[in-house]
Amino acid sequence: MKLRVLNNRHGKILDKYYHYILSKAFELTEDGLDGNKRFMEYHKICKGIITQHNSYTEVDGERERQLLHEWIFMTPNLLFHSFNGFVCGLGYDEEVCSDDLMEKTFTVLKSFSDIANERELLESKFINYVRD
Repeated sequence: MKLRVLNNRHGKILDKYYHYILSKAFELTEDGLDGNKRFMEYHKICKGIITQHNSYTEVDGERERQLLHEWIFMTPNLLFHSFNGFVCGLGYDEEVCSDDLMEKTFTVLKSFSDIANERELLESKFINYVRD
């Protein structure tokens, strides 16, 4: 999976959160063929979120660069809400906005806030993130 990010720190945090969300979804669907189909459909949604995330990096211009602060928070928010919708669809109400999910999401958002407040953010060039 290709991830376009601001720096390696941004990439590592986003990649870790993405795989956390997928692993939680897999745990809830791992039994049987029907569960696997549901997981694969959800995985397609997550890939779509990453495609949208990456497509932002292909734009140029002052206006688009000003939206960088919104973009940096977009992907974890979309993953969070899509996961909660997926969980509701499965009927696992106790997993919706679980303490673990909320803690992981807030940690990611706090880290991205720190990145967004770095002075060189607006001069950043997007890079391809490669998993360790």
